[in-house]
Amino acid sequence: MASEMDMLKQQYELEREYAERIKKAQPFSEERAQITKEAYQKVNAIIEMRNQNTNAFGFNIQYSDMVLSFLRKEDTFFEAGAGTGALIGELRKNPEVNVMGCDTFLDPRFWNENLIQGIMEDTLFHSLMKLEDESIDLFFWNDVIEHICPDEISETLNLLYKKMKHGGTVLTVTPNALTGPHDITAYAAKEEKTAQGLHLKEYTYTEVAEVFHQSGFITRGHYIRQIGKNKYTERCCLFNDKLRFSLEKILRLISFKKLSSLFVYFLELNVSVMQKP
Repeated sequence: MASEMDMLKQQYELEREYAERIKKAQPFSEERAQITKEAYQKVNAIIEMRNQNTNAFGFNIQYSDMVLSFLRKEDTFFEAGAGTGALIGELRKNPEVNVMGCDTFLDPRFWNENLIQGIMEDTLFHSLMKLEDESIDLFFWNDVIEHICPDEISETLNLLYKKMKHGGTVLTVTPNALTGPHDITAYAAKEEKTAQGLHLKEYTYTEVAEVFHQSGFITRGHYIRQIGKNKYTERCCLFNDKLRFSLEKILRLISFKKLSSLFVYFLELNVSVMQKP
């Protein structure tokens, strides 16, 4: 039986191979979509072989509480990267909220006829294309933006802007690139300084804000971990954009190995709150 490290290396090589194939495929093409779907099917199989629980991919009770704090009655909610439907299932308990979402691969073991209603098995871009303009109140994606090819992110966010209602909110959860890599690279290729697997681009706070601002969104806030509690506090209460951007420029020049674990604890999480004005 293969050891844990052998399976980690197998997953790393598989992710690196598929990452290259995805990047070489034409942006927004059916070929790229199929390669992406195949990649996650195979990677999920390896993760399950490692006896890792895949039942709650993309779900964290902390994020569920955060999403619920933004939801209002009769809002339309959209989750990109719906995973196994854990968050969708929680939100469906409130019949006054219209819940939609998408993922490149919907595992039939988790998606029953009731849960899958309004959920599309497709890329984010092509899923958004099917929606009416100005139809989303709250958009949430957890660990998804780093899986989208950089050559697609601008057009994807431009399209998302069209689909959001005025005043609508986008919650983006993604690991901070300054403390990366955060994909399989961190476990199987520790000598690498950037993600080589299916994290096709990891972002800093600054970069997340920049790509959203270019599409017309404005920053509503940022979240950081709050010591001793299983909650979040708004980062905008601690740093304004200019100070945060300046701090990240300085941190790019510093090895995180030299920073205290507490400092890394605050910076590695990247939860941004953007709004369509």
